[in-house]
Amino acid sequence: MYPGRSHGIPDARNRLVKSMSEMAWMDYYVRGMGEKFDWEMVLETLEEGEEEAVVSDGAGGR
Repeated sequence: MYPGRSHGIPDARNRLVKSMSEMAWMDYYVRGMGEKFDWEMVLETLEEGEEEAVVSDGAGGR
């Protein structure tokens, strides 16, 4: 489950995170190579994104 969604992952960022985490899991546990997926790195990118986000006042830029 992802925030605000019940089925599917419409957000491109969340689809990418899911794909990367699944590939890292397969590499580490099935193929015996690579590193474990680190969720801390994902959380850091979210915090950085929040600092850069522009807050809209709902006025449509007027």
